[in-house]
Amino acid sequence: MQSISLFIGAPFNDDEGFMVITKKGDKVTINITTHNIIILALMATALSLFGRLLLQQQQPKGFHELRLDEPKTGVLQSYKPVATANNRLLAQAERASEQASTNQHTSNFIARLEQANQITSFEQRAPIIKNLLQQWSNHDIHAVLHWLQQQPITNELGEYYSPVLQRYMQEDELGAGEMILSLPAFDVMPSIIAHYINHLTHKDVEAALLWVDSIHDDLSKQQATQSLLNAWSQLAPLEVMQYLSDNSQITETVSQNAMISIANQLSKQQHQASIDAIHQYPEVLQTKLVYSLLTHWPISDAANAIEWINTLDGGLKNEAIRSYIDYFGVSQQPEVSFELATNMVNHPLKSALLLRVLTHWYRIDPSYASQRVRTTMKLTELEKQQLIAQVNQAIERSNHQPTR
Repeated sequence: MQSISLFIGAPFNDDEGFMVITKKGDKVTINITTHNIIILALMATALSLFGRLLLQQQQPKGFHELRLDEPKTGVLQSYKPVATANNRLLAQAERASEQASTNQHTSNFIARLEQANQITSFEQRAPIIKNLLQQWSNHDIHAVLHWLQQQPITNELGEYYSPVLQRYMQEDELGAGEMILSLPAFDVMPSIIAHYINHLTHKDVEAALLWVDSIHDDLSKQQATQSLLNAWSQLAPLEVMQYLSDNSQITETVSQNAMISIANQLSKQQHQASIDAIHQYPEVLQTKLVYSLLTHWPISDAANAIEWINTLDGGLKNEAIRSYIDYFGVSQQPEVSFELATNMVNHPLKSALLLRVLTHWYRIDPSYASQRVRTTMKLTELEKQQLIAQVNQAIERSNHQPTR
């Protein structure tokens, strides 16, 4: 038998150590006497106590700051320069990756747009290009605008600008406004300007006024002014009316159209108040307001509409009757419309409305319509004869028109 002895610590005597390990073949035997086990346990306890004493006298550098119940400075703070450098490198890498991705998108879209441009048919080409530009705008709208600026100037190009600018103005109102002012006179410019003005006016009327004032082309400026006043009247119709009063340089056409828009808004927003105060508005607004008020009158309340019409005089009454016939129609109440028309003062509008009402009425009930014309006391005999002759001619012409 071959034995291997390992002595740990000082021997208890010359013949025996603390621990004896004996190997026999593949078998290893460890022999430790009882009193040696006790000694080992005492030594381990002493080492543990000694270690705790050292920890109480001096804490390991860097671990104190990591206690959860104290501010986490010190060690973490010492890593700040390294973390900052790492963050900077990470940001640079992300920017480089984004730039590479953007460049790849740009190259892909340009290639696809060039391919689409080869299509000879405009009807087939335009939808494809618009769709590609829309997709590209989702990634990089500035790249899209740059590409558009490099293209030959044609009216077709203007159609591609329009939807892109509508998106761009949502992101950068000022930039979109400057770009619109720099564009050539595309056929779609009135639409582009109107859309931008409507967008800007609903956010800042003063900014919209300043932008319109910066337009040099007279026709474009007039169109932009019209769009601005129409959009503004949706927000504050009385303010627009005051603006028109203070700015006599506005053309008659623009002013009249703005009045129609103001009247429509007052009719919707302040219907009863406008009815009660119709004579307090400027005369230039009254006729348009009367017409608009009737078009916004509840159809179920036609009787009160007629009662209100009969309180008006002159041109206001004529306009109210025209509005009633246009809005309430002649098919459901031809007799009422006829009576209203006969109450109008002599005016070309009176003859036109009577002819319109009777032509329709004759088709529905010619006997009764003819009787009402003959018995009315509000038309002279000559007017009756002329009116019946005109109605017969109108019906005859319509009967001889070719059907499709």
